[in-house]
Amino acid sequence: MRADWPFPWIQVSDGALLMMLREDKTPYLALTYYVKNIDSILKILTLSGIEPVVRPKKGDKLQRALIESPDGLKISLVAIPEGFNQPGGLPMLRMAPEDYARPEKYPNQVAGMFGELAHPVIDLDISVDFWHKLGFTSVSRFDTPYPWAIVTDGLSVVGLHQSDHFSYPAITYFAADMGARINRLARAGIKGSSHRGAGSLVVETPEKQHIFLFPLGLPSVVSTPAEQFTVTVVARVQNSRNEVIDDGWGCITSEIILEDGIPVEALSGLEAFSHLEILYLFDRVDDASVIYSGRPRGNPAWPVCGIFAQRKKDRPNRIGLTTVKLISVTGRKLLVSGLDAIDGTPVLDIKPVFREFEVLPTDIRQPEWVTELMRNYW
Repeated sequence: MRADWPFPWIQVSDGALLMMLREDKTPYLALTYYVKNIDSILKILTLSGIEPVVRPKKGDKLQRALIESPDGLKISLVAIPEGFNQPGGLPMLRMAPEDYARPEKYPNQVAGMFGELAHPVIDLDISVDFWHKLGFTSVSRFDTPYPWAIVTDGLSVVGLHQSDHFSYPAITYFAADMGARINRLARAGIKGSSHRGAGSLVVETPEKQHIFLFPLGLPSVVSTPAEQFTVTVVARVQNSRNEVIDDGWGCITSEIILEDGIPVEALSGLEAFSHLEILYLFDRVDDASVIYSGRPRGNPAWPVCGIFAQRKKDRPNRIGLTTVKLISVTGRKLLVSGLDAIDGTPVLDIKPVFREFEVLPTDIRQPEWVTELMRNYW
């Protein structure tokens, strides 16, 4: 819908969210409720200790009130106009958990599943109490990596984050294939900044509002929701190679730098080992590129092989594994050689190499095409 009364506005929807864009001298983001009896609702709120900062005036053609959370998030109450309809698509809260790993089920095929309106707060207890008075209930609450909670009224979802990681409310989307979605957005000219990791994106609207795009992690191929899981990025690769190139890795030295949420104590004792196994995510691989069989590197001289008979990056879970030589451990940084991962690659795990787990080179059997493929790799 679109109209010029009582100000220029337009409604847009991604299938799950209904958003109104309207001209205002001071742009802001607000959670809006369309209500039938605004006066009775304001009386209930006042009795619970919530005073509106703006009340409707007699004679106003559009009856509208405004309240604020303890941390300044605006909540609008608007007398319901004719013709407004709720979108039929489901936000993440109401989707079947098994559909989280099925991007074709997402109402928004660009951004993913609407997850929450992320709201930074100063005191989580005070904030939770306020939202409970508005008819929300707490779905979950955690103390790490900082105090935060998810509250909902059954349709809207608000994430309350007692954190200094961000200072503004943000519409937040999640997707199992968010890395591929971010790559497609970049090709379409929509860019932003990363938020605590290369697999996420913060998009800023023309009005300086914010949209978070976050990955779900790596959902397993599952038959029941209980078998789904999320993998945490523990570190990131930093080196001189920023292009996806197959060969010439022998001259590359890399730093592996722990993420902020991983304590430095996790590296304690690692300096006693000469080699490490690094598990990492091929985060630049588009989901459309994933294969289950094919010729290695597309070379017609080599046989068709299943993906599990190859080490290429276009894998169902996009997980890479390399054994590297550990050069040094300095604070939160590991200096290694022999890591075939490009700059910015998310690291999923770091393991020391135990001699007892290894096999002798003379025990390894492989087809001839592998020897040819690896000729210039290092």
